[in-house]
Amino acid sequence: MICEEITIHTTPLEQIRFENDKLYVSFDDITLKRVHIEFSNILCFKSTYEDVWNVDLLCEKCFYNDNDNHTRYRRSVYEIKDSIWMHELKKQGEDTFQEDISMYHHFVLILGDRILEVVCEKLHIQND
Repeated sequence: MICEEITIHTTPLEQIRFENDKLYVSFDDITLKRVHIEFSNILCFKSTYEDVWNVDLLCEKCFYNDNDNHTRYRRSVYEIKDSIWMHELKKQGEDTFQEDISMYHHFVLILGDRILEVVCEKLHIQND
């Protein structure tokens, strides 16, 4: 799933804050409007850089060819279906987690050269 209404700016000026089981992320979209996302009931999250991130997580419709015919991925908010990370968490969770992991979702935000992945129950998007 791709969040088609959000295209993240190449220099998004992101702010990431974790507080009280919620993750708050703010960034600029392609029109320089500020977008705020609240992730609720966080199970886990991780941040990495674009050059070491596994781009194979994204489906075909996340990619496009630019004017020079180079393949690029859209900078957006994605939900990864049938996520390997979710399968690993579920396997670990048989002994560790009390919650039913099936109610969680794996989201990915491409924030410039930083990739943020979040496993949570839901997200709420607000635009300025």
